[in-house]
Amino acid sequence: MNEQTIYEELIPYTMLGTQEWFAKIITYPLDENNQIQSHSQEGMCVAEETAKYLTSGPTLKPHERIQIYNQQYWWRLLNALQVSFPLVTRLCGFHFFNEQIGIPFLLAHPPSHWSIALIGEKLPLWISESYQHPDQALIYHSACLDWAFSEGYTILEAPPLDLADVSQRDPEAILNLTYYLQPYIYLFQWDYDLMDFRNAFLLHEVNYWTEHPFPKLKKRKDFYIALFRNKKNGISFRKISRPEYLLLNQFKEGATLSAACEFIEKQDEKIYKQTLKHMQKWLQEWACAGWLTESR
Repeated sequence: MNEQTIYEELIPYTMLGTQEWFAKIITYPLDENNQIQSHSQEGMCVAEETAKYLTSGPTLKPHERIQIYNQQYWWRLLNALQVSFPLVTRLCGFHFFNEQIGIPFLLAHPPSHWSIALIGEKLPLWISESYQHPDQALIYHSACLDWAFSEGYTILEAPPLDLADVSQRDPEAILNLTYYLQPYIYLFQWDYDLMDFRNAFLLHEVNYWTEHPFPKLKKRKDFYIALFRNKKNGISFRKISRPEYLLLNQFKEGATLSAACEFIEKQDEKIYKQTLKHMQKWLQEWACAGWLTESR
């Protein structure tokens, strides 16, 4: 046996080797009975493998001790996702949500941030790319809405537009400065009233909806809303028109007033006339509400 072989055999029992083994075994999904799997990903007997790293406790065998960590890892993370995505969880029910969304998502995107509240940040994108079920569109829209509610409470505010300062600037400079929407403002477009649907769902706990019919999802052509954090640090929403939605969207990624006006001029006559009529009032309202900023 050469020196390299001896070193490789010793690795599993070093601190690093133990940490890597621990991380691998607690992040392996539980079995159908919420117990630790009998065999590891490599097909090794978990009870035998665990005995190489841990000793028995006063009442528990080595694999029973590691099972506690395995269970708490999954129960805590799945619960965090359920809290962050209440509508999606109610639409799916606990079991389907965990098996078809929560566990596959966490395997693809294990936590990488110290805050457990951020583990669902990539879930809407994962649903759009990996969730393959007939209700994919509804689940995706629901996840986006849920995440806006969750993220909107904590996302940092950029310095609001200083109206006193802006009023003293040269008119041409005002037209050519780039303005942005605050990061806590979310714009949505659906062909149904998902807000009322969500509010009705949240009146009852998850298990209620496994035995009762779902609320009616009202179909509405071109339904637009702006979701935002209000001055009291609560989440509010406002139904908006298509022209207002289109104009707000211009500032989502940043736009000058000149560029926004050029964009509106290219729209159909109805949108152009409505925007021309209300644009000054909208801009004043958004600025007074702190929705606009010069910081990205």
